[in-house]
Amino acid sequence: KRGIRDLEAAIQEQEVSSLTYWVCAFSINQHACICHSFGNPPIDQEDFEEWDRKCHDTVTGRMYPLCDCNELKVNNSQPDTCELNKFHWMMRHLAKEHQGFSHLVVADVQFETFNRAWCIAEIVESEASYIPKRIMTHSENAVDDNYNSLVCIDVRDCKASRPEDREMILAHIVDVESFNLQLQLAIFGTEGLLSEWVDGPGRTSLVARILRRIDGGTTNSHLI
Repeated sequence: KRGIRDLEAAIQEQEVSSLTYWVCAFSINQHACICHSFGNPPIDQEDFEEWDRKCHDTVTGRMYPLCDCNELKVNNSQPDTCELNKFHWMMRHLAKEHQGFSHLVVADVQFETFNRAWCIAEIVESEASYIPKRIMTHSENAVDDNYNSLVCIDVRDCKASRPEDREMILAHIVDVESFNLQLQLAIFGTEGLLSEWVDGPGRTSLVARILRRIDGGTTNSHLI
Protein backbone atom coordinates (compact mmCIF):
# COMPACT_ATOMS: atom_id res chain seq x y z
CA LYS A 1 0.00 0.00 0.00
CA ARG A 2 2.85 2.36 0.81
CA GLY A 3 4.27 1.85 -2.69
CA ILE A 4 0.91 2.72 -4.24
CA ARG A 5 0.59 5.84 -2.11
CA ASP A 6 4.09 6.94 -3.07
CA LEU A 7 3.26 6.37 -6.74
CA GLU A 8 0.03 8.36 -6.46
CA ALA A 9 1.92 11.20 -4.75
CA ALA A 10 4.55 11.24 -7.48
CA ILE A 11 1.86 11.32 -10.17
CA GLN A 12 0.17 14.29 -8.53
CA GLU A 13 3.50 16.08 -8.08
CA GLN A 14 4.39 15.60 -11.74
CA GLU A 15 0.86 16.71 -12.76
CA VAL A 16 0.43 13.74 -15.08
CA SER A 17 -2.68 12.20 -13.54
CA SER A 18 -4.72 13.09 -16.65
CA LEU A 19 -2.48 11.05 -18.99
CA THR A 20 -3.92 7.78 -20.26
CA TYR A 21 -1.87 4.72 -21.19
CA TRP A 22 -2.93 1.58 -23.00
CA VAL A 23 -1.00 -1.33 -21.44
CA CYS A 24 -1.82 -4.60 -23.16
CA ALA A 25 -1.18 -6.66 -20.01
CA PHE A 26 -3.97 -4.72 -18.29
CA SER A 27 -6.21 -3.74 -21.21
CA ILE A 28 -6.58 -7.23 -22.69
CA ASN A 29 -8.72 -9.68 -20.75
CA GLN A 30 -6.09 -12.17 -19.62
CA HIS A 31 -8.84 -14.42 -18.26
CA ALA A 32 -10.08 -14.92 -21.81
CA CYS A 33 -6.76 -16.24 -23.09
CA ILE A 34 -3.81 -17.26 -20.90
CA CYS A 35 -4.63 -17.16 -17.18
CA HIS A 36 -5.05 -20.95 -16.90
CA SER A 37 -1.71 -22.08 -18.31
CA PHE A 38 1.98 -21.29 -18.75
CA GLY A 39 1.76 -22.57 -22.30
CA ASN A 40 3.41 -25.65 -23.75
CA PRO A 41 6.96 -26.27 -22.43
CA PRO A 42 9.54 -25.60 -25.16
CA ILE A 43 11.47 -28.58 -26.50
CA ASP A 44 14.81 -26.77 -26.78
CA GLN A 45 16.70 -27.03 -23.48
CA GLU A 46 17.76 -23.38 -23.34
CA ASP A 47 14.25 -22.19 -24.17
CA PHE A 48 12.81 -24.59 -21.59
CA GLU A 49 15.09 -23.23 -18.86
CA GLU A 50 13.98 -19.68 -19.65
CA TRP A 51 10.32 -20.76 -19.72
CA ASP A 52 10.67 -22.61 -16.41
CA ARG A 53 12.45 -19.65 -14.81
CA LYS A 54 9.59 -17.32 -15.76
CA CYS A 55 7.07 -19.72 -14.24
CA HIS A 56 8.55 -19.15 -10.79
CA ASP A 57 8.65 -16.21 -8.41
CA THR A 58 12.19 -14.80 -8.47
CA VAL A 59 12.06 -14.07 -4.70
CA THR A 60 10.39 -17.14 -3.21
CA GLY A 61 11.29 -19.61 -5.95
CA ARG A 62 7.73 -20.91 -5.90
CA MET A 63 5.76 -21.55 -9.06
CA TYR A 64 3.18 -18.87 -9.79
CA PRO A 65 -0.39 -20.03 -9.14
CA LEU A 66 -2.66 -20.47 -12.14
CA CYS A 67 -6.19 -19.14 -12.37
CA ASP A 68 -9.11 -21.58 -12.16
CA CYS A 69 -11.80 -19.21 -13.45
CA ASN A 70 -14.45 -20.44 -15.87
CA GLU A 71 -13.95 -17.66 -18.41
CA LEU A 72 -14.12 -19.00 -21.97
CA LYS A 73 -10.60 -19.11 -23.44
CA VAL A 74 -10.19 -17.74 -26.98
CA ASN A 75 -6.78 -17.99 -28.66
CA ASN A 76 -5.21 -17.52 -32.09
CA SER A 77 -7.10 -20.50 -33.51
CA GLN A 78 -10.20 -18.27 -33.36
CA PRO A 79 -8.75 -15.07 -34.88
CA ASP A 80 -12.00 -13.12 -35.22
CA THR A 81 -12.84 -13.17 -31.51
CA CYS A 82 -9.32 -13.44 -30.08
CA GLU A 83 -8.04 -10.32 -28.27
CA LEU A 84 -4.35 -11.15 -28.76
CA ASN A 85 -3.98 -10.56 -32.50
CA LYS A 86 -5.33 -7.06 -33.06
CA PHE A 87 -2.60 -4.80 -31.66
CA HIS A 88 -1.83 -3.19 -35.04
CA TRP A 89 -5.47 -2.25 -35.64
CA MET A 90 -5.70 -0.97 -32.08
CA MET A 91 -2.62 1.23 -32.57
CA ARG A 92 -3.92 2.64 -35.85
CA HIS A 93 -7.33 3.35 -34.29
CA LEU A 94 -5.88 5.13 -31.25
CA ALA A 95 -3.56 7.21 -33.45
CA LYS A 96 -6.51 8.23 -35.60
CA GLU A 97 -8.93 9.01 -32.78
CA HIS A 98 -6.62 10.64 -30.22
CA GLN A 99 -4.52 13.68 -31.05
CA GLY A 100 -1.09 13.47 -29.49
CA PHE A 101 -1.12 9.68 -29.27
CA SER A 102 2.39 8.21 -29.08
CA HIS A 103 4.09 4.88 -28.49
CA LEU A 104 6.12 4.55 -25.28
CA VAL A 105 8.62 1.69 -25.26
CA VAL A 106 9.84 0.76 -21.77
CA ALA A 107 13.14 -1.11 -21.92
CA ASP A 108 14.43 -3.32 -19.11
CA VAL A 109 18.09 -3.40 -18.03
CA GLN A 110 18.97 -6.24 -20.41
CA PHE A 111 16.87 -4.78 -23.25
CA GLU A 112 14.90 -8.04 -23.45
CA THR A 113 12.09 -5.87 -24.78
CA PHE A 114 13.79 -5.97 -28.17
CA ASN A 115 13.84 -9.77 -28.17
CA ARG A 116 10.08 -10.13 -27.66
CA ALA A 117 8.00 -10.81 -30.75
CA TRP A 118 5.06 -8.64 -29.71
CA CYS A 119 7.26 -5.67 -28.78
CA ILE A 120 9.18 -5.80 -32.05
CA ALA A 121 5.98 -5.98 -34.08
CA GLU A 122 4.54 -2.99 -32.21
CA ILE A 123 7.68 -0.91 -32.82
CA VAL A 124 7.56 -1.60 -36.55
CA GLU A 125 3.81 -0.85 -36.64
CA SER A 126 4.33 2.56 -35.01
CA GLU A 127 7.06 3.28 -37.56
CA ALA A 128 4.83 2.25 -40.48
CA SER A 129 1.86 4.22 -39.13
CA TYR A 130 3.93 7.37 -38.40
CA ILE A 131 3.12 7.13 -34.69
CA PRO A 132 5.65 9.13 -32.62
CA LYS A 133 7.83 6.84 -30.49
CA ARG A 134 9.56 7.38 -27.19
CA ILE A 135 11.72 5.10 -25.08
CA MET A 136 12.29 4.89 -21.34
CA THR A 137 15.49 3.10 -20.37
CA HIS A 138 16.94 2.05 -17.03
CA SER A 139 20.11 4.08 -17.55
CA GLU A 140 22.62 5.26 -20.15
CA ASN A 141 24.86 2.36 -19.10
CA ALA A 142 22.08 -0.07 -20.04
CA VAL A 143 21.96 1.49 -23.52
CA ASP A 144 25.75 1.27 -23.89
CA ASP A 145 25.85 -2.35 -22.69
CA ASN A 146 23.21 -3.50 -25.16
CA TYR A 147 23.89 -1.23 -28.13
CA ASN A 148 25.84 -3.76 -30.19
CA SER A 149 23.21 -6.46 -29.80
CA LEU A 150 20.53 -4.07 -31.07
CA VAL A 151 22.55 -3.34 -34.20
CA CYS A 152 22.33 -7.04 -35.09
CA ILE A 153 18.66 -7.46 -34.19
CA ASP A 154 16.71 -9.95 -36.33
CA VAL A 155 13.00 -10.66 -36.00
CA ARG A 156 13.69 -14.36 -36.66
CA ASP A 157 15.46 -14.53 -33.30
CA CYS A 158 12.56 -13.05 -31.36
CA LYS A 159 10.73 -14.96 -28.64
CA ALA A 160 7.23 -15.14 -27.19
CA SER A 161 5.75 -16.81 -24.14
CA ARG A 162 3.52 -18.79 -26.47
CA PRO A 163 5.29 -20.24 -29.55
CA GLU A 164 2.01 -19.88 -31.44
CA ASP A 165 2.19 -16.08 -31.01
CA ARG A 166 5.69 -15.96 -32.48
CA GLU A 167 4.64 -18.14 -35.41
CA MET A 168 1.60 -15.94 -36.04
CA ILE A 169 3.68 -12.74 -36.10
CA LEU A 170 6.35 -14.21 -38.37
CA ALA A 171 3.68 -15.62 -40.69
CA HIS A 172 2.34 -12.08 -41.27
CA ILE A 173 5.74 -10.74 -42.36
CA VAL A 174 5.94 -10.68 -46.15
CA ASP A 175 9.70 -10.06 -46.38
CA VAL A 176 11.83 -10.70 -43.30
CA GLU A 177 14.89 -8.78 -44.49
CA SER A 178 12.83 -5.71 -45.31
CA PHE A 179 11.07 -6.01 -41.96
CA ASN A 180 14.46 -6.05 -40.22
CA LEU A 181 15.42 -2.89 -42.11
CA GLN A 182 12.26 -1.17 -40.91
CA LEU A 183 13.07 -2.31 -37.39
CA GLN A 184 16.59 -0.87 -37.61
CA LEU A 185 15.21 2.45 -38.87
CA ALA A 186 12.63 2.49 -36.09
CA ILE A 187 15.41 2.10 -33.53
CA PHE A 188 18.33 4.05 -34.99
CA GLY A 189 16.78 6.33 -37.63
CA THR A 190 16.69 10.13 -37.41
CA GLU A 191 13.43 9.92 -35.46
CA GLY A 192 14.18 6.46 -34.06
CA LEU A 193 13.98 5.32 -30.47
CA LEU A 194 17.73 5.59 -29.88
CA SER A 195 18.48 8.47 -32.23
CA GLU A 196 19.87 10.63 -29.42
CA TRP A 197 22.48 7.97 -28.63
CA VAL A 198 23.76 7.73 -32.23
CA ASP A 199 26.42 10.27 -33.20
CA GLY A 200 27.24 11.44 -36.72
CA PRO A 201 29.80 8.75 -37.62
CA GLY A 202 27.63 6.08 -36.06
CA ARG A 203 24.59 7.17 -38.07
CA THR A 204 26.65 7.24 -41.28
CA SER A 205 27.79 3.69 -40.61
CA LEU A 206 24.23 2.54 -39.97
CA VAL A 207 22.91 4.22 -43.12
CA ALA A 208 25.68 2.60 -45.18
CA ARG A 209 24.77 -0.77 -43.78
CA ILE A 210 21.08 -0.27 -44.54
CA LEU A 211 21.86 0.84 -48.10
CA ARG A 212 23.99 -2.25 -48.64
CA ARG A 213 21.10 -4.44 -47.58
CA ILE A 214 18.71 -2.55 -49.82
CA ASP A 215 21.10 -3.01 -52.75
CA GLY A 216 20.96 -6.71 -52.01
CA GLY A 217 17.46 -6.77 -53.41
CA THR A 218 15.13 -6.31 -50.46
CA THR A 219 11.68 -4.84 -51.01
CA ASN A 220 9.24 -2.91 -48.90
CA SER A 221 7.43 -4.99 -46.32
CA HIS A 222 4.87 -4.58 -43.59
CA LEU A 223 2.62 -6.45 -41.23
CA ILE A 224 -0.67 -7.28 -42.93
